[in-house]
Amino acid sequence: MAVWKRDIADSASRAGEPLSAAAGSHAKPEERPERRTPQAPSARPAVTKSAIAAYALSFVVPFFVILFAFASNNIYPFGDVSVMMYDMPVQYAQFFGWLSNVINGDASLLYSADAGMGCGTYAQYTYYLSSPLNALVAFCDPSQVPYFFSFLSLVKIPLAAVTCLVFLRGRFVAAGAKGSCATQVLAVVGAIAYSLTSYVTGYSSNIMWIDGVIMAPLACLGVYRLVRGRGCAALFASCACAILFNWYTGYMVCFFTIFYFFYEYARLRIEESERACDEGELRLGNERKCADDAGKRNGGSANEPARIAPKNRKLAGHPLIHLGLRYAATMILAVGASAVILFPTLIALLGGKGSGAGLAALAGTIFSLNPFDYANFFAIGTRPGIIVANATPAIVISALVLVGVAVFFADARRSRALRIAGAVIMGIPASSLVLIQLNTIWLGFVPESSYTGRMAFLLLLTMVALAFEGIAFCLDNKNEALVVAGNPKNRPVRHTSLRAVVKGGAAAFLIFGCATFNVWYRTLSIRPSAANAVLELVLITGFTAFLALMVRQGLRVPAEGNAREKRETGRKILARAGIACLVVLFAFEQCYGTAAQYAACDLSASEYSNRIAELEEYYEDYPTDNGFARTGQTCVYYGSSKYNGPDCTGLVLSGPGSFDLYSSTQENSVQNLLMRLGYSKKTPFGTAYQSPNTAADALLSVTNVIAEEQPPETELVADHAQKLYGSYRDWKTTSSMPLGYGIAATAEETELANKADYSGSATDATDDEPTDAWSANPFNNQIAMYASATGADASGLYHKATAVDAESTSTTQRDFTVTTTSAGPLFLYFPSIYLLDIEEAGISCYAQVNGNTVEHVGGRGSCNVVYAGTFDAGETVTVSIVPTAMKQTTVNKHGQIVDVQQAVFDAPTEAAIKAETLDIDEMKTLLGKLDSAGFSLKSFSNGQVSASFDAQRDETLLVSIPYEKGWSATVNGRKVPVHELYGGLLGIDVTAGTNDIELHYMTPGLIPSAIISIASVAVFCAWRAFENRRHRTRATSGKRAAQ
Repeated sequence: MAVWKRDIADSASRAGEPLSAAAGSHAKPEERPERRTPQAPSARPAVTKSAIAAYALSFVVPFFVILFAFASNNIYPFGDVSVMMYDMPVQYAQFFGWLSNVINGDASLLYSADAGMGCGTYAQYTYYLSSPLNALVAFCDPSQVPYFFSFLSLVKIPLAAVTCLVFLRGRFVAAGAKGSCATQVLAVVGAIAYSLTSYVTGYSSNIMWIDGVIMAPLACLGVYRLVRGRGCAALFASCACAILFNWYTGYMVCFFTIFYFFYEYARLRIEESERACDEGELRLGNERKCADDAGKRNGGSANEPARIAPKNRKLAGHPLIHLGLRYAATMILAVGASAVILFPTLIALLGGKGSGAGLAALAGTIFSLNPFDYANFFAIGTRPGIIVANATPAIVISALVLVGVAVFFADARRSRALRIAGAVIMGIPASSLVLIQLNTIWLGFVPESSYTGRMAFLLLLTMVALAFEGIAFCLDNKNEALVVAGNPKNRPVRHTSLRAVVKGGAAAFLIFGCATFNVWYRTLSIRPSAANAVLELVLITGFTAFLALMVRQGLRVPAEGNAREKRETGRKILARAGIACLVVLFAFEQCYGTAAQYAACDLSASEYSNRIAELEEYYEDYPTDNGFARTGQTCVYYGSSKYNGPDCTGLVLSGPGSFDLYSSTQENSVQNLLMRLGYSKKTPFGTAYQSPNTAADALLSVTNVIAEEQPPETELVADHAQKLYGSYRDWKTTSSMPLGYGIAATAEETELANKADYSGSATDATDDEPTDAWSANPFNNQIAMYASATGADASGLYHKATAVDAESTSTTQRDFTVTTTSAGPLFLYFPSIYLLDIEEAGISCYAQVNGNTVEHVGGRGSCNVVYAGTFDAGETVTVSIVPTAMKQTTVNKHGQIVDVQQAVFDAPTEAAIKAETLDIDEMKTLLGKLDSAGFSLKSFSNGQVSASFDAQRDETLLVSIPYEKGWSATVNGRKVPVHELYGGLLGIDVTAGTNDIELHYMTPGLIPSAIISIASVAVFCAWRAFENRRHRTRATSGKRAAQ
């Protein structure tokens, strides 16, 4: 007959919940150990030295691991390499520099006239920069941002470990209990593993997402406390702060708490049911036996199984709807408290990147990656996929966590219900990484265009929690031994904890090994490499072995005298050896994996810093018209080109504005307008200026062009004649309109119809007849805008050049012979490689004129009109399209795959190239018909414009500032409506004579959102004060009744 001797872990000894449900017993009542008296789960843990040491280690260890990774890759402060990678140098670096200017009073938080022709920037702040840690950039000049990023990484990443440790200790470790040494170390190790995942280090270029990683554990702890009846303040504060610090990941955290709430509630009911049953019946799976029957079988109340504390028993009796309403009220108030950040951002996104939100575009698409490859992505050293086509989620985490998750599910002592609940809470984010529709819901219904698996940190958090619970339970039951009666030698039988560890390690090994083999079998390659795949298997094996050693030290057989002491000494030595080996292996793994992720950094910090300092010096005293200047910058500030998108360095400058803006919050309307006029393709990423676009530049009030060669209708700026960025010079335009000018059309008449909405194939651009509607031909669109604004025939603005295929046997490029029909500047456009029917990149090519490369075209930032040079009438020019690689593919809006052969070589000539010569004299004649002489700019600053306009007639004043709903206007002190002209510019109605004009910008929804935030915080505080007062009143009444 088998006799089980085990300690029963009660509910309160684990802050309201044990590491696992207590196991049952077949022993006689007198053989059972004495049960512990439960303590109230609301007891606050004492601040002990071990707790302080644990939190200190959770911060210090990741800090030094990151320093090691920096040193290994010569990253500042150990070298000149910047931690910046991917989007950081072209986007976030400038945003942080702009934030530094804002905090120091050199820029406006609400509006910037220096990027994207002018745009509201509060949504940009809330989308990228609202974390309070980012405010430390105030101590840095914008040119020092690359160095600041190293410092910020060393602060944010360790904080994620600290908050994860708060969660693990608050959720699983007893209130005020010291716990075993192994369990304490395990909690710290799990927290460190969470903070050094590839989501954090591999996606560190999106440094604002780390705030979500920091806040997610606190939100889960808040849910746990609410379900267990320990208040809802933690949930309110963590979710509100998650949105306030970064609304994007904050939304994911809040969405996840819905599932986590049901998970915690299910666990509460499961554990209550198990504790209310007889231990023997529990092991047989009977989870619904009443306590009275158990007491009778056990022979008295002294041997009844441990129950939850009275407070928890009362809570457990609450129906789901009661806790659900409490959770819903807390979350509504938390979202309301963050309204000052959330609502203005959503308003801006609905006019920008979020305008394409929805699941309709994903119809028919099921998987974002092969489900059978899933486990392979856990291999150490795997870098996440930056582009969607790569489809590599950032889920690399310590092999110890993989083993721990497997142990959780392999441990047979854990009830089936608990294991199912764990599988569900982990399966929800896991399946969302595979099923593209679910993934899009996590992303706010906007399909991801880069950085695969943006919500993966929630999967990694659940894995850490399950792994800690699984391993800690095995370590916590070290005194459990199965003894066979009648065996004189008392030989121990296979320990269930040891069995769970071995089974879990074997399962993790097989699952990862099979996934790696599957990838190799299909692709004949191993990601990231065969060496790293083998290393991952070695790590899984090593962690399993050391965990088994730590568990094995708990297999004790009754002994007496010296023999017992020897066994105890040997057990302690083995235990400490296991812990030491595990920690050493873990340290190696984290250092190696973190250094591998940061190996992608290769940009010079000093180069960026010197470039920004040079530009700030150049533009410090830049000539403006009372504060206004607008430059078309064909150069790049940092990097080699703007082929794949613009940079945003203009944001850190207090000088001229520019077209360039790389931001998800830019207005969709201005992107459409600039696409139609031939500047840049409409993408979720922003707008760019790549090449002089003379006719459109004049209408958009471009005052200067930064270019290598002299653009048409410009002259060299004498006071700023020095070269920029190598061979670039500053050229002042001579024919552009001022910031404001009167047009012949009314606001309603500027709403040009869409002849081609860029939803068909590239052959939409083959219609060469100018009309009064928008088409897929940018030259015809410029003619239509000139005709509308002047009220005159503008069909002579451009003269079509003859383009035919040249005789060539080349298979690597396509050549055209272009013959001009009139003298003047020649402009080119390449519809088929630009793929007008998609909002992403086209086919990457070089555009060459007479053998000289004029631009790298086809990227999402370089699908533009190209200035080819000025030629005489009848002159012949050879234009070539040279693909940068012959094996390129992209997908159009219809889901059709387009390759180089289709886009370059098979496209009809009229769809492959457009060549038009601008008639300068005709352009000047048309511009002369605009009412511009009477416009005088008094002042121009961020969000403020003051001007006077002597109108020749009652007309519409076009102000070449992008239209946004936040603009308001007064004319002669009277408020007037603001119109949207040509689908993207600002306009107001004026009367003949003198008009004093004031324009003011205020972020839409900011003031109402601030009121909602204040009100939500006040309501929550009042609610909690009322609840606390009611509880105190009840407690006082109970004491009086007892007396």
